[in-house]
Amino acid sequence: EKENVLKQARRTYEESERSLKSICNSVEQENNELEEEFKSVQAHQTTLIKQYHLIFIKFEVNLQD
Repeated sequence: EKENVLKQARRTYEESERSLKSICNSVEQENNELEEEFKSVQAHQTTLIKQYHLIFIKFEVNLQD
């Protein structure tokens, strides 16, 4: 009886451990995807800022003419 309880407890523990590892892996994967998306957004933002500066410089040059 005691042995069965211990076996069941161990099985439950191992199942919980597997479940937690799976959750951790999912969270890590989602985090990696979000980091990649963030880098992409940052790169796009940098491009937009550069374009804005170019337009602003052209606008200033046109004002001086």
